[in-house]
Amino acid sequence: MKDNEFNCSNIYCPARTHIYCLMNPNSLSFFTSLFAVLVASIIMLFYLMIRWVRLTKFYRWTITLSIVTCLILFYGLVHYNGLTIAAIFLP
Repeated sequence: MKDNEFNCSNIYCPARTHIYCLMNPNSLSFFTSLFAVLVASIIMLFYLMIRWVRLTKFYRWTITLSIVTCLILFYGLVHYNGLTIAAIFLP
């Protein structure tokens, strides 16, 4: 390897760890991530309902699409790891 080349394999990379935790349903951070995504979408929904009259059409659409995106992410993570999650709770 040359002196000016950068090798990332020996460096701790928190991004790789977080992605692994999202895809590993046995970890606590997986369930924490699911909970955070669900809570974020619920908070955005409450905000949208409370401020509906004051928000412009653009902001209504933005918040609605954000809620839909969060719920799709939640469904995707649960569906991707569904059998493994079920194995944790089944005897």
